Amino acid sequence: MALSAVPFIPKDGTITIEDATGTPISMTVAYEAGDLKMGPFSQSNMNVEAFFDRGVEFAQRLVQEQPIPWSFTAIATEFADATEKTLIDVFCKTGAWSSGVSQLGAAAEVWAVKITWAGDASSIGGDTSVVALTYCVGQVEFSEGTPGQFSCSGLAHFVGSAGLAIA
Repeated sequence: MALSAVPFIPKDGTITIEDATGTPISMTVAYEAGDLKMGPFSQSNMNVEAFFDRGVEFAQRLVQEQPIPWSFTAIATEFADATEKTLIDVFCKTGAWSSGVSQLGAAAEVWAVKITWAGDASSIGGDTSVVALTYCVGQVEFSEGTPGQFSCSGLAHFVGSAGLAIA
């Protein structure tokens, strides 16, 4: 199949966040700016270490998995709610997310969610692409302004080389 000549633009994308319960607690992020950033991606998401013999590089090895940074912003409309899903609640595991199960497992100490970006330009002859980061540990910041804004960021971790799916 030929490479699509239709570029993705912000209106093509959606960001979905979900936990690991049997029927996942899930939300499609509303009022987001279309500024999701993920990466860098690299071979096996591992860092490369160079080895030297008296100052001369002689070998390189893939040494250790590196988490993938991610971030996005959204217009702030509500901080927390017992039943509605909010960005503050998702990253603090409070409110509607308080009974959630971490993507790292029910007994995991660390709260991790799955973040999926789906880009769909198929209605204009483009392609559909999906990037899913399974083990995302994040935080959210609020800043006043016109409008008020949430800034969400964190790291997508790997568990046994799993945690990233690109289609």
